[in-house]
Amino acid sequence: MKKRFFFGCLKILMVILAVFLGADSKSQSNYPVTIRTTVVPPVSPYFDQMLSSISGGRLLVMVSGSNVTGGTLPIKIMGSLQRLSPSPFTISLNTNFQPGVPINLLPGLPVTLSPDLLQQTFGYFNTGNLATQDISMSQMRDGSTYKLPEGTYRICFTAYSYNDIAYARPLSDPNVGCSVFSVCYKASAPQFILPVSGMNLSTEIGTVSPAYPLIFSWTTPNYSCAAGLPPLNYDLEIHEVIGSQTAVDALKNPPLFLKQGLPSTMFPLDTNLYRNILRIGKSYAIRVHANTSAGAVSNAITFDNNGYSTPMAFKYGQDSVAGPASPVTGNPTAFDSTADCGLTPPTDSLPANASTNLTNVSLTIGEFTLIPSSFTRNTDSTYKGSGTIAWKPLGNTIKLAVVFSNIKVNKENQVYAGLVTSSTAQPQFQGFGSWNSFSKASGSQLDQLSNSVDNFLSNNKAAQVVSQITGNTPVNFPIGLDNQSFGGTPLTLAIMSMTFSPKGATMSVLCNINIPEANGWLSLAGTGLCLKPSGMNFAQGTLLLPTDRYFTFGSDGDSLIFQGSPSADSTNGTYLTWAGDSLSAVVAHARISFPKSTIVRDDSTGKILDSAVVASLGFRFHKWDDWVANITMPSFQIVGVKGLSFLPGTIYYDHSNLSNADGFNLPKNYTGMNGNDFEGLYISDMKVLLPPDFKTFNQGTSRTSFEAKNLVIDTKGVKAVIYPYFHNPGGCVV
Repeated sequence: MKKRFFFGCLKILMVILAVFLGADSKSQSNYPVTIRTTVVPPVSPYFDQMLSSISGGRLLVMVSGSNVTGGTLPIKIMGSLQRLSPSPFTISLNTNFQPGVPINLLPGLPVTLSPDLLQQTFGYFNTGNLATQDISMSQMRDGSTYKLPEGTYRICFTAYSYNDIAYARPLSDPNVGCSVFSVCYKASAPQFILPVSGMNLSTEIGTVSPAYPLIFSWTTPNYSCAAGLPPLNYDLEIHEVIGSQTAVDALKNPPLFLKQGLPSTMFPLDTNLYRNILRIGKSYAIRVHANTSAGAVSNAITFDNNGYSTPMAFKYGQDSVAGPASPVTGNPTAFDSTADCGLTPPTDSLPANASTNLTNVSLTIGEFTLIPSSFTRNTDSTYKGSGTIAWKPLGNTIKLAVVFSNIKVNKENQVYAGLVTSSTAQPQFQGFGSWNSFSKASGSQLDQLSNSVDNFLSNNKAAQVVSQITGNTPVNFPIGLDNQSFGGTPLTLAIMSMTFSPKGATMSVLCNINIPEANGWLSLAGTGLCLKPSGMNFAQGTLLLPTDRYFTFGSDGDSLIFQGSPSADSTNGTYLTWAGDSLSAVVAHARISFPKSTIVRDDSTGKILDSAVVASLGFRFHKWDDWVANITMPSFQIVGVKGLSFLPGTIYYDHSNLSNADGFNLPKNYTGMNGNDFEGLYISDMKVLLPPDFKTFNQGTSRTSFEAKNLVIDTKGVKAVIYPYFHNPGGCVV
């Protein structure tokens, strides 16, 4: 069945909710107490701060007694926090906890919970007052406070009679006093672009031509949140490399130059003003550090490597005496520099005799056999050259063309140190073997790379596709692995490179997944996937979306962004999982960015904010026509409907006729497709706030509001249960 993408459903929702203002609705609630919970992002991951005044009122909990009769109703409130994804856990108030005094609720007078009362709902974070499931408080301990791991959360508050010792009978609907929010604070470290690139994992020190000024430039850290990073500044340091020091070792030397508090990701070093900093023929190590400004949320941000870039080294110009370059046969690709799959290297590290001719001799490297076709001894007793390594993935043996420049061989013909890497005769494919080589490319560049690889493999099937390769001709990379399928559709993985070491062998892979409704592809990549001399026993690796991928839908310019993982951390990125030796499912983390001409952000008072509305989605699919997405949206207003605020709760988009969302519950009198056949937008709960000047008698400063529960939008229209906060119990179905 042809499915309509969820942008249309969301727009229908906005129009329909505006019509709800004219509905003559009555409440169906049988609970005497109503709790409304609002979380205003960004949220501090420090849980106790989130419930206190330190966070600046990010959590608003309002309690009202619409059905309270006969004076004061003494109540107590239980708090519960549940992480919905990626790994669920729950923290809630222990039923043994009894507050010292009750909250006295009067009819018609809502109570906004103070920071002290909010902390009371979680027993003031005393471990004896809390009940946990699938986590312990000690796991979250961060100094004197508690830090929540990243993920999607739901926080709920439920009222009980103060005298109800067992917390057995709730006075408020446990499913209503909730709000869903995200906690995220991880950011990648900056990496140099100029004068040398931190994306290049080559162990050789590059030479930088003297320049005035010499430009130092680095990447902006990639943030895991949909929102942008707070303001950053940077510290740049330059150290001299002495003798045979590595870049890391050189950082222990006193800095020759230190510039702190740089406001941007570029610094032009005036080499005329600082004449004695860089000298011709000398080598230098550089590093940059990212710093955040003060603030509860800002201070919670965790940078990779504590905000420090990978140390990089370069040589500033050439010496007057330079030795000749040593050519290597073939064109080596960039590679995963570890090639570590847990194997134990040979213990014999006594080099082979210098007079031994190892050309065409079988050398053992890890579990593979290297046959050198050219073999030259370096002055440091290492070897350089080229050759072949046999691989038998699908029953037929393939000779892989490889090169090496610094391997060490013992008298037993075992490689006990160094790397052997794949080679390629196609210059446009060189450099795509390390994760950084993929992550520095834009989405369009990855598309171009994928198209070029697909065309190359299609036009050279007999020589480059695994199932069709025959003969003894050495095969350069990339090669196509054509025994895979995804969602029943045949799929060819492109192996971009391989790396062999005494500790194991790894490969880098490029894979395209079709997104039909976007008329586009997701280009996912993986590095460090361990392999064996025969069979398809891949392990230790995941195919990730390297960078954010943008798709545009419709004339309004709505953008769907599949979130990438430039730092190779899949926590909030899109990735493809393995099941044994085959592809399993895509786990998608995505965002929808709506144009400001359609809807705009607002705050709890109805004030419009100067920022776009960004909805977060999380879903998993093996077939594109079979997935259910959880959607999180901030408070927003429809352009042209001034003052009407929408506070979405739990939203799902059902894109499957095989399964439904968690807690799926159709409204009364719904006549459309039910059960697993339902497809469309499902909203468990949503609050609508009327303009501030639209009030009822004795309402005070709170805004008039109503709630939609179990709202569904499909091809037959809209159905929902509406709960007004300003009527007596009754109810209606729209």
